[in-house]
Amino acid sequence: MAKQDTASLQTRIDREVALQFKELAEVRGVSEAQLLREVVTDYIENTDVDSIAEEIRRTMEKRIARLTRKK
Repeated sequence: MAKQDTASLQTRIDREVALQFKELAEVRGVSEAQLLREVVTDYIENTDVDSIAEEIRRTMEKRIARLTRKK
């Protein structure tokens, strides 16, 4: 990997999922780190952020409306 501005992600997942992920990386002939970079990058590139933002906005408007009606 070329030297670049990077950040680290850390999370916990089920042991069985981690083992399956490791196996998938081995089958593809890449490191787990490389496979994770690919998965995260693909997810971000293929996610419609505007749709998610609109959904969040509608959800928050509904919650605010319910809270203001309760008063």
